[in-house]
Amino acid sequence: MFLDCVIPIPTAKGRISVHRQKKMTVVMYKVDRVYNPKTQMSEPKRVMIGRVVDKDKKLMTPNENFAKFFPDLALPVEENVQDRSDSVKGATFVLYEKIVKDLRLQTLLKRHFDDAGLMLDLACYMITSETNVAQHYHEYAFNHPLWTEGMQIKSDSSISRLLQSVSKDQITGFLNDWNRQCGSQSRVFISYDSTNKNSNAVDLDLVEYGHAKDDAGLPIFNMAIAYDQTNQIPLSYELYPGSINDVSQLTSFIDTLRAYHYRNVGIILDRGYFSRQNFAYMDQHNFPFLIMMKGHKALASKVIKQVRGSFEARLNTYVQAYHLNATTVAHKLYDTDEKVRYFHVCYDNVQAGVERENFLRALSETKALLKAKEGTVYRLDESLSQYFDAVYSGLEDSPERIFLGATAKDDAIKEHMNQCGYFCLISSEDMPASEAVHLYKGRDATEKLFMSMKTFLGAATERVQSSESLQGKVFIEFIALIIRSRIYNLLKEHMQRLNCRKNYLTVPAALRELEKGELTRRNEGNYQQRYALTKNQREIFQAIGLSVEEVKSRMQNIANRLTAAVAPELEDEPSEFWEVTKHGN
Repeated sequence: MFLDCVIPIPTAKGRISVHRQKKMTVVMYKVDRVYNPKTQMSEPKRVMIGRVVDKDKKLMTPNENFAKFFPDLALPVEENVQDRSDSVKGATFVLYEKIVKDLRLQTLLKRHFDDAGLMLDLACYMITSETNVAQHYHEYAFNHPLWTEGMQIKSDSSISRLLQSVSKDQITGFLNDWNRQCGSQSRVFISYDSTNKNSNAVDLDLVEYGHAKDDAGLPIFNMAIAYDQTNQIPLSYELYPGSINDVSQLTSFIDTLRAYHYRNVGIILDRGYFSRQNFAYMDQHNFPFLIMMKGHKALASKVIKQVRGSFEARLNTYVQAYHLNATTVAHKLYDTDEKVRYFHVCYDNVQAGVERENFLRALSETKALLKAKEGTVYRLDESLSQYFDAVYSGLEDSPERIFLGATAKDDAIKEHMNQCGYFCLISSEDMPASEAVHLYKGRDATEKLFMSMKTFLGAATERVQSSESLQGKVFIEFIALIIRSRIYNLLKEHMQRLNCRKNYLTVPAALRELEKGELTRRNEGNYQQRYALTKNQREIFQAIGLSVEEVKSRMQNIANRLTAAVAPELEDEPSEFWEVTKHGN
């Protein structure tokens, strides 16, 4: 993030350069030279330290990297902003305050961080504004109550210092306490999944080239989240280098669970974690698991063939909540295994139709491609040779063989069509197929968490230039994720009790509705509730466990704190109006 001050561009011979980048001109600092094996030359490694703010390229706005490379150059002291709107959105803060208190988040944060209030302010800002761009925080703080002492509106420099000051030890301490608080003696199921994010910043320790899910040709870093699916709350997260794949990271997660003293838990995984080593490690440490395998995989296909046609049309195998049929088969994962696993074979008739249509369309397009390749030097790759027999001219080993055409393998195509709509859920413990389906489908909550981070918290891009700021910002996003996830689940549970769907009981819609609940400053300088609660607002607060009287009391409490926060500002205001009124002029 850029700081709210302007300074002369520093002079450092051979290290400072100015470059045009998209919509702005940036100031770069050369930190090293790195050998590029492709060009066989050493190339400069540069880090952005600010952006140019004048046409003569003499002044710049620094970012958080500036102090790292120019520690002796003092930045202008930026005062915290004290101006505040006469209309402050108090109802939203009542919601956040209730959730934070119930989860004891403020108590836990204060135990490890000096500026816990600003952390909560930034987290609530991300949820409300659906962005993580810190430069827009002041617009939010201007008309919202805050957690900071005296409801101070902190400056950009204060936010930057906070992000850079968050240490790994502090994060670890908070996560230890959070998991100790969330730990349960009863059996819980933890869903574990990861995502990765592209990065333009080269000065981040975790950024490396790896297997990007959304490949933009950029280096990436990975983030994994553990979610308590039983109690519906995020438990922990990990940042790790982009070159590390999902399979190898799982053992580290198991070690983390053991360090948190989780014992009576099951782990739900996506197919990306399928590995013999991972299964052995979970068995070794007594962590039962449930993992998915696609129906076209060789092992899944073998098991599916054993039961195909025996359960798809039976009522007692129908899982109504997900409109599919499921049955269980005991089978070993590997021939040399001692343990038997439980394959819950599932068949989704609707999905079968979709998969068959997509497969036939792909075959049709491939057939047209192969027709166009006739008479050229062309060789079918392995994936195509599963469904087509190729005819060539010339010797088999000759690289100049001419491709003459291809014929479809009807038996292979038919077998693939027969496997459409099937998938397997593999569990280490024996359980009913319907239970396995409910557990695995419940991991959609983890997918929604990642979607929430990228869409509703604006975290698709982190917008930081240093490893320290990345660490601090992702931690605050995790706090925001905890709060938002709790709001989401409370609203969802309320709709389930009502047995109907209401548009204003989604998180974005509920926040928009509560933003209408304002506290207004009157002539005497005191804030007070402007309107009574609307019908929709009353139902939203009912969903989180607050009555109308409780909301009114909390709003008055916030109003009193706001009035106290702006009292010094009011004392300095001119009193000519009151003097004129007093003398009747």
